Amino acid sequence: RKAIALQPDKPAAYYNLGSVLSNTGHHVEAAQRWLEAKERYREGSEKWADATAGAFENLRMPESAEVAKPTWWNDEDLKALSKRVVRARPNDCVSHLMRAGVLSGKSDAWEAGPRSAAELKEAAKHYERAAELCPAPVLEAELIELAAWCRGQAEAMEAVEAMAKSMEM
Repeated sequence: RKAIALQPDKPAAYYNLGSVLSNTGHHVEAAQRWLEAKERYREGSEKWADATAGAFENLRMPESAEVAKPTWWNDEDLKALSKRVVRARPNDCVSHLMRAGVLSGKSDAWEAGPRSAAELKEAAKHYERAAELCPAPVLEAELIELAAWCRGQAEAMEAVEAMAKSMEM
């Protein structure tokens, strides 16, 4: 907090405070600090992506439900933003978690529209990539299960579509 007071235009202090707050379970304030860091980093940079993904993860938390959300907190903007985050940080677990979470639509944190089979398949790939990058075996297993769920949902959608097409003929 002292570093922010001394250099309010420098993003690193906001980012570091966001990390500490998130790690200690203070998700609402962590999201706010990461959003402040995001605004100060160059868009498309690795640190911008890290701050964006950190803010996203903390804004998804139940305790952040009543917090005012950024203008991009809607389905279409989150899809576009998560794509840019992964492009900036292709080898980062949290970036892939953000993209997978957005594409799967498995969240009550924003109003997610219906998902296509293609989006669910892409979500599965991002869950799998996050699992590869994740150092925690328990989380890795959960991510693999989420990938399997996404694939199963996509396959079910494709089966229903195929059945509907065959009935038209």
